[in-house]
Amino acid sequence: GGWGYALELALRNVASSSPEPKLLGAFDHSDLCKVVFNHNHHNKNLFRQTPIEKITQKQLETLSAHIWCMSPPCQPHTRQHSNQQCEIDDPRSKSFLHLCDMIGSMEESTLPCLILLENVIGFELSGTETQTSEESEPDQKQQQKRRGSFQTWREVLSKRGYRNAHFHLDPTDVGIPNARPRHYTVAFRPGSLHS
Repeated sequence: GGWGYALELALRNVASSSPEPKLLGAFDHSDLCKVVFNHNHHNKNLFRQTPIEKITQKQLETLSAHIWCMSPPCQPHTRQHSNQQCEIDDPRSKSFLHLCDMIGSMEESTLPCLILLENVIGFELSGTETQTSEESEPDQKQQQKRRGSFQTWREVLSKRGYRNAHFHLDPTDVGIPNARPRHYTVAFRPGSLHS
């Protein structure tokens, strides 16, 4: 809900002559998120209450959304989390890793032009602990475990031709009295925003 409001406002402010942005869908597994979304957006047909990791490539390709806004579960990445280096084994990371897999395999013409991601500071450090192994050729799952969510995220964005930037921002930086520093990623596919 919050991403939708912020994006609509931003698009109205920068492109007043452009068509009105259209929200195509929202996905979450939470009952509470569904209630809040439906209250704020007054359209019960857009919210799909489903585990993110069950969304299919076909569903995402059919939507063919130009912009994705993402806030993956932050608990595996918090600075207070005692086992942050093993975040990829946390079941709450599955939904984000599934979306990374979907971005990696979607038909190019259906990929989003712009992806916005918000998470806790520390997300960008997930899975970065140096691990050594006696194995000469670790399998793909083992390599993914070593990389962690953030490294997997960066690799899939690069593979699909996205340019991206990562920021640490706090609402107080823009005059909002809410000290809550966050990690943001802005990823776009060059040339795709003009089509």
